[in-house]
Amino acid sequence: MLGLPQAVIAHSDPYHPLASSIKNSMPLGAGSVYSRPAVHNDGSIEYKPVDAGPPPEVNGYTRDEFNPWLFHPLWPECQLRMAGVRKAPNGAIDLKMVCNNPVVKDHFMRFVKSDDCAACTQRKNPAQPEG
Repeated sequence: MLGLPQAVIAHSDPYHPLASSIKNSMPLGAGSVYSRPAVHNDGSIEYKPVDAGPPPEVNGYTRDEFNPWLFHPLWPECQLRMAGVRKAPNGAIDLKMVCNNPVVKDHFMRFVKSDDCAACTQRKNPAQPEG
């Protein structure tokens, strides 16, 4: 278990909030096994292959069917969610997400799972107009 995140950061890119949050909160440096993974604009996470084998699962992500080093997000887009990234000593990361939407009283300022966000009717999507 990785414990609490080392940083919780709100996004800075309104069109790629998940990727932006993860990139901005990713601890610097490599671990003893895995180097810092790449975060693509769609929020997917990709590690460089190493002899030790693929990293463990990432919370709220699914491992690619053909590439065990690539993880695809299960998180729906939301501008009000904050990402916390925790790096294990071996360099593998895990995520904890925090809801930052004050309208959602049950989840506001609490850790949430991708299922919680998928069921939320108050998500703030970057494509949605203000209002």
